[in-house]
Amino acid sequence: MKGRHIGFSLYLGALVVQASTVTAPAADFTCQVYGGSFVLDDSDFKALESSKITRDKFASLAPTSQVRVAICDTRKLWRVINTEKANDCDFDNRYKNYSVMYTSDSEAKKFLLAEAAATAAVMAGRNKCR
Repeated sequence: MKGRHIGFSLYLGALVVQASTVTAPAADFTCQVYGGSFVLDDSDFKALESSKITRDKFASLAPTSQVRVAICDTRKLWRVINTEKANDCDFDNRYKNYSVMYTSDSEAKKFLLAEAAATAAVMAGRNKCR
């Protein structure tokens, strides 16, 4: 009889431990943008610090909310700018919701230079959307 009580107690204890170790679902840092999806990384959240966008705040935003769309467009456009292939179509059509508010100070300067270069290419007749 004691063996059954001990076995039952161990089984019940295992259930309690298992129930208490259930983890919450992972936060979603995925962005759906022109050209596909990507996941925000540490460098993105570091750039978002000045606009007070934390990981928790971003994860709590609805995927179609204006703020989340602007953040995603901005961070994707930043990736395009870093490839040195950004053109006027990226600024005006593909990632039109971008905002330098969601960049670091050094990134904002590069955004402005890239946008100026894209505009100059349009004026010179060299703009070819891919």
